[in-house]
Amino acid sequence: MPKLQLSQLSWKGAVPILLFLVFVITLTIIVVLTGRDPVVVGIEPAVVGPGERIIIAGRHFGDSSGTLRLAGVETPSSAITEWTDERIVLTVPQSADSGLLFVVTDGGSSSGALLQMKSSVPRSGGASYTPGTPQISSLQQTEAQIGGILVIDGKNFGTQRRTSRVLFSASTDSKVTSPVPAVISYPVWTDEQIRVRVPSGTESGFVTVDTAWGRSNPMRLHIERPAGQLIRTDRSEIAVWYGASVADIRLIDDEKAPPGAADVIMWLPEVQSGLAQSNIRFLEPGAAGDSAVAGDAIHAVRFEGADESISVEAVRTVVANRFGLQLEINPSRVSPAYEGESGFFDYYTRATPTIPADSEAFATVAASVRQGRASPYHIARAVYDWILEYMDYALYVEDRGAIAGIGRASGDDYTYATLFVSVLRAARIPSRIVGGVLISGRNDAYPHFWAEFFVPALGWIPVDPSLGDGAFPAGFAGPEDPSEFYFGNLDSYRLAFHHGYAENGPDRRNGLHFTPADPYSSQRTYVEAGEAIRSLTVDWRSPRLISIRSW
Repeated sequence: MPKLQLSQLSWKGAVPILLFLVFVITLTIIVVLTGRDPVVVGIEPAVVGPGERIIIAGRHFGDSSGTLRLAGVETPSSAITEWTDERIVLTVPQSADSGLLFVVTDGGSSSGALLQMKSSVPRSGGASYTPGTPQISSLQQTEAQIGGILVIDGKNFGTQRRTSRVLFSASTDSKVTSPVPAVISYPVWTDEQIRVRVPSGTESGFVTVDTAWGRSNPMRLHIERPAGQLIRTDRSEIAVWYGASVADIRLIDDEKAPPGAADVIMWLPEVQSGLAQSNIRFLEPGAAGDSAVAGDAIHAVRFEGADESISVEAVRTVVANRFGLQLEINPSRVSPAYEGESGFFDYYTRATPTIPADSEAFATVAASVRQGRASPYHIARAVYDWILEYMDYALYVEDRGAIAGIGRASGDDYTYATLFVSVLRAARIPSRIVGGVLISGRNDAYPHFWAEFFVPALGWIPVDPSLGDGAFPAGFAGPEDPSEFYFGNLDSYRLAFHHGYAENGPDRRNGLHFTPADPYSSQRTYVEAGEAIRSLTVDWRSPRLISIRSW
């Protein structure tokens, strides 16, 4: 993997960037030195009324006040009468609703602890208390598995899902995100019933329905793990900076150009929350342009009506906690059966332009590895072992794709990852590519791709074929046995920008589209320009490490 370098800038353009970097570095140093995630041990009493006092016991709260979030709402700071490292005293606000309470500090966020209002003690399975807010009456299953369908009955869910969602308890206070069509996560959404796939990273705890009208009463759900689980190991706190700038804009002289024809849109990938990543914080410089988040995977910045006299840029600076992952599995208990209701199986076994799973070359390999194997875990391991034996790692290949890679038996990290996913999809095992950055021991950030495959009741299992083949960047301290470690396990020296293929844009299909030569996310385009723009120059702000702290 080549070492990344920021493109050279003119002094005039570099001054604001340098000032911004000084600000980011200073702020990040403050962030990374502020300690560990807070842990809530208990709340006393657990059932209260407005105006009553509760005591939150735990650790790592810090000696200065952070914030408390109850049922998705931040409590007023004036309601917090005491804050120490192991104890917080809160006077319950008059407007408080039942829900999960989170302690949030500069070090991170705690897991949620349930606080129940006396006026809203559940009746016959739970009820909501404000007209129009969603109410869960029951879960058709009180026990569920990762990837299974959970049926939620109640009322006021809304006749259409729109931006509504089901929230599950997780290892951290994070929303599970997915770049797939909503019907795959939510096969059914009506005003009185929701059918939802239980996402990876879900822990036993509470389920709530979140809509524009409010959040429902929580219902308890137990997660079964018959085949095993992924557990967190070591942890790193990583801050990176990335983006792009556009200059040398040349316009077409066309008075009849449609609205938006002179717009420039930058599609910047987001760092994703999940089991391996949490406490994600974006530090924004307030760049010009209209910002909007397109789904959960992409941050879109639109510059309207660009002209030849201007240059524009969009940058993202993110700080996130990254955890190593270790797979604990009983292969004999892995089920070969996938649920077929939601379309999840078809979506993650389909062929795409970047994952040509329908190629005859991959079908031949898939047929070979499936012989005598039914378990998706054993099939995935056979594909992984075949890649490590068949492929030779090579930098600077002209075509990084899977078809070119299998033809010449060599390629880079992207080739290895797309080859693994293509063969596995040809073998009818759900899988996806993951794009992000890898941090070396020399504190360099390299664009890097790896993969995941899905095991029923267990979730997405990480695989890094190129590192498993020993292809480490300079200064990277790999494990003692990389071929064993990187099947099912991951280090904490990376950030994932996207899981799967981000189907963002293009917004202007007849315009110009630009992607960096060394991308760090699997997506259609990074920069696009409207039809009235003849040409422009893109200066890529490739991911750059600001700081890393590991423990």
